[in-house]
Amino acid sequence: MKNYRITTLIIVAVVACVSTVSAGATEQEALKDWGNLERAYKDMKKDIEPVVPSYAPNIIGSDYTKILAVLDNYEKLMKPKFQKQLDEFSQKYGKTASEINETMKTTVKDGEHPSTSAGDIYERLKKFMDNVQQARINKSRTLVQDAQSIQRTIDSFESQANEKNYDKLKQTLGFAIKFNPENKTAKDMLAKVDKQRADKLAAINKRIDETKWPGNYKNFAGPGDSEALAAVALAYLRNDEGWGGNKKNTEHCLAVAIRGNWGSHKKNILGQTVQWYLPIYLAVYKDTDEESVARVFELSVLTREGPGEKKAPPFAGVTVGNIWKIRRKNVPGGGGGADSQTVASDGQSGFTGMVFRLALAFGNIIAGLLAAAPLIRRKVPKLNSVYEKITPLSNMIGVVVLAIGVITLLIAVSQLFLLRFVIFANIVPQLTAIAVGFFLGKELLFKKSHISGKAGEAVEKTQEFLKKYDDKMKQLERYQIPLGFVCLVVGLIHLFLAPLPLF
Repeated sequence: MKNYRITTLIIVAVVACVSTVSAGATEQEALKDWGNLERAYKDMKKDIEPVVPSYAPNIIGSDYTKILAVLDNYEKLMKPKFQKQLDEFSQKYGKTASEINETMKTTVKDGEHPSTSAGDIYERLKKFMDNVQQARINKSRTLVQDAQSIQRTIDSFESQANEKNYDKLKQTLGFAIKFNPENKTAKDMLAKVDKQRADKLAAINKRIDETKWPGNYKNFAGPGDSEALAAVALAYLRNDEGWGGNKKNTEHCLAVAIRGNWGSHKKNILGQTVQWYLPIYLAVYKDTDEESVARVFELSVLTREGPGEKKAPPFAGVTVGNIWKIRRKNVPGGGGGADSQTVASDGQSGFTGMVFRLALAFGNIIAGLLAAAPLIRRKVPKLNSVYEKITPLSNMIGVVVLAIGVITLLIAVSQLFLLRFVIFANIVPQLTAIAVGFFLGKELLFKKSHISGKAGEAVEKTQEFLKKYDDKMKQLERYQIPLGFVCLVVGLIHLFLAPLPLF
């Protein structure tokens, strides 16, 4: 009987509490509170959803300055208002979604209310606000991890220990603290950055000041002279598209020194070397505030690849190793005079060389097809449609092919004393292009010019010069078809076999 009375008292007390909670809120007041809560949640989504999603404690985006401005505004203006609204709402209607929904069920009978239950809105708004707080903590933690990664890079690679990376380190830690002012790790790291920067850069500058240019390897075994090879390697790198030949590259090749003997870079299945490497030092400097400092790359320049390839230029590639720094004044020619030298392309390396090689190859192929047309059209009737399109342009094509042959021949001859000269690549395709180009374009070349002035005089002198060899060129007409096939074959070989030793 006693237990029954206690149970009854507890039930009465619970009912009284529920009645007390709802007693202070009329239906009209409950509807108003419900609507206001929904508007608060919509305002939160509108202003905060772009930087923190309502469903997860994550930061969206990488413009931390703008994100922090949004979050700081939320902390000052929105959060206090919404928190007060949540507290007052929970005091009136309950602290959980089920309690709130039950209270609203007994309080609101006929009034128009939001379609989403009051308990769900309450939980969503509360969760959203919790997500914002946790997102700041999570982002701060992630930024510290980013800062630690930057710190490891600076500590591991001397080339990365620079003002730019130290500024990035400080900025990252600064954002980490702004997202979470209680992040002790970020505060401790930031407090040490300036001293670490000063000590590290002082030590690096001391080593740079004391570093001397190594010069050429004294025990170089050859073949080749180390001074001459260094000059050829410097010329190659200054014209290579990946180094000095790239106009967008602000780094300038300054000096080269041989740092070791020739070595085998690649072998065929028989164990025979088909490509050699020559280890070198390359000093470069950049047009920046630190132009008094040169970076030295420990490279290897590679010969062309093919059976029987010699330990000799021309070079066709580069492998990169370690990098260190030196004062430009300690490098031969470091004052900048050496960099002003111009070095011609060898016609084989870099982007420009590739363009000339392809132009020479396709020029020979097209000129050969035109010269051998009488036989090819008879043997391969399917090509008649192609010839109908290109034959009317034969004079113009001949002049263009002739020009390509002359230009590439001049480039090849200009490299005779600097780089290895290969007759099958630097003479044969050029001569076939010149011969067949002259044959095809003769009518256009001897056509009376309407150009006046010095340009017209130059054209006339050129025509007079060519007329001296007109009789010899007429003799070639008897060999038009064989010459066309030779030109065609040379073009195909030059196109597909240029990397091999013969080309």
